[in-house]
Amino acid sequence: MQYRLRRRRLPEIFDFAALVLRTHLASFAPIVIPPLLRFVARNTALILWWGRYGPRELEWVSWEHAALLGLICIQRSMIGLPVLLMNGNLLFEARPGRREILRTAVGFAPRYLWSQAVLWPFQVFVMAWTFVLPWRALVTQFSRSEVIVLERLRGQDLSRRMNAIVSGQTERGIACLLLDLALMALILLSCGFAFNILLDMMSLSERYWWLPAQFSLFSPVMHFLILSYCVYHTTAKFLYYIDSRALREGWDVELMLVKGVRETEDST
Repeated sequence: MQYRLRRRRLPEIFDFAALVLRTHLASFAPIVIPPLLRFVARNTALILWWGRYGPRELEWVSWEHAALLGLICIQRSMIGLPVLLMNGNLLFEARPGRREILRTAVGFAPRYLWSQAVLWPFQVFVMAWTFVLPWRALVTQFSRSEVIVLERLRGQDLSRRMNAIVSGQTERGIACLLLDLALMALILLSCGFAFNILLDMMSLSERYWWLPAQFSLFSPVMHFLILSYCVYHTTAKFLYYIDSRALREGWDVELMLVKGVRETEDST
């Protein structure tokens, strides 16, 4: 075990996520940076193609925004899957194999992408008017990705497992979701503001309409920030899942007992 399993408050979980990323930066960088740069480059080319005659005034509800939102959801899931697997390995191993993680990610990709890049956005955005499906996706199935990838459950076992983890922790899950959204908004706004100041100092903001950071899906910089935050979000959500298991099932006690049994067997 690389982490000390103990019950943590929500701010401690998000602080611990930043510590994990900083400590294991060399492990995360090779699996995150290449796809991140490719996705941002492709998205930028698409935005430039759509706005080749200059910045476009678009309604908030348009097929262009829907297409970019769907694209970001897919890319976000493709980055999040190996990050989740890396976190699962780091819990028990100091240096997990990068190739093995990518190979495992390919095997889980169909189920994971269907769940996180298709089903989740459909329930949250398209079916928002029902209120029930967004609640189910955001709260009841908050740890769906972790259960699919780390516990490898399917069908009714998957549903029962998600309900068991969430049971009795609904308010805590909502608080975690709100804190995550608040941190994302704060990071996007602060980083975007700092980037715009840098552009003004270099006199680049007026030459390229697509370069300044704007709170819009037609801002390539915002795509970079959203996909980058996904790495932190996935790590914090994984740690919340581990903490929930320790709180709900006494998983930390179980692991300590298993460790004690193994040490006893080794000594004999």
